[in-house]
Amino acid sequence: MTITDHTVSDLAKLLQRSRSSIGSLIITGKIEAYDAAPDGRYRQWRVTPESLDKFREKNRARPVVKRGKQIAKPVRRYV
Repeated sequence: MTITDHTVSDLAKLLQRSRSSIGSLIITGKIEAYDAAPDGRYRQWRVTPESLDKFREKNRARPVVKRGKQIAKPVRRYV
């Protein structure tokens, strides 16, 4: 572990999410992490800055592409 690796609590504060949602992102594989205590009773996830940058790049907001106005088609009326 290097000094710059983030814990789940650090990421929760940084990304303004709950610790459980950060844990879910790690478990589902959306954020790459490693267990700092593999033989321990609880998981102690650590996330490298590179993994965090990759996650942010994948999930950053993209500009909305405006679609052209849709013009209603004339309705055929049978009299």
